Amino acid sequence: MPKRCSPRFPRKYGEGWHRLIDDQLLTKAPLNMTMTSSTQPLTRRHFLQQAAAGAAATAVGLCILPGALADEASAAEVAFFVVGDTHYLANRGRPAEIDDKSADVCGRLVETLNQLAGTEIPEAAGGGKVLAPAGVIHVGDVIDTGDKNGAAQNEMQRTELARFREDYGLTGKDGRLKCPVFEIAGNHDSPHGGGPFIDTIKERNKSRPGVVNVSDNGVHYSWDWGGTHFVNLGLIVGTDAAVSRRRRYAALDSLAFLVSDLKKHVGESGRPVVLTHHVDIAR
Repeated sequence: MPKRCSPRFPRKYGEGWHRLIDDQLLTKAPLNMTMTSSTQPLTRRHFLQQAAAGAAATAVGLCILPGALADEASAAEVAFFVVGDTHYLANRGRPAEIDDKSADVCGRLVETLNQLAGTEIPEAAGGGKVLAPAGVIHVGDVIDTGDKNGAAQNEMQRTELARFREDYGLTGKDGRLKCPVFEIAGNHDSPHGGGPFIDTIKERNKSRPGVVNVSDNGVHYSWDWGGTHFVNLGLIVGTDAAVSRRRRYAALDSLAFLVSDLKKHVGESGRPVVLTHHVDIAR
């Protein structure tokens, strides 16, 4: 079976974090992860210990694989950044304009991501330097208004998506971010599986760099960095299409895509797999 690594984020960086964040907290947001192609299992406890050591020692939220795994790894090594819950927010009184605070905080996050490569990692978190990232994985809630209805809210969604594209681009050459971005939907983007955000992902997946597989509905996708296989699965992983109950989100056939993708692109190879989804599988 493929090895899986599903880091969890502190709740204080959850919904609406951009409203609370300050200059000091901004440096905590990105998660930097170095993956190797070792097939030695990484236990959940060991992963959390490493993450806790990094956070406690640096208050930066760095997370890397244990040294034993790195020592045994092949040359196929990849680094990437993980962000989430940016909640790009349009001005409610002027929905064609982005909210000033949202633009400022989200913009400074991109600046931070662009400057992280080459910075020192504290010894307590493994030491060395932050590698140049292959890309950024955005784990959802990109925008804030995708779960709301109405003419003004629809315009807000378009404004929020436009600023996201301006900041993050797609390829690392068409936005302010200097590396490719791989985003998924969160419950504030599209809780029921439709709308402008889902349409945007489908369109972006047609030209997203490095993608090796896209689901039949155009939403879910996978790619390889080094010896590691990555699968973006959206809001939840499952088969249930019902969305009427509160906090019951659209799976959009994500589980079926995961099964077929792993069979085709990983099989019995034992190479590492990183799965990205916005909320827990049990949901």
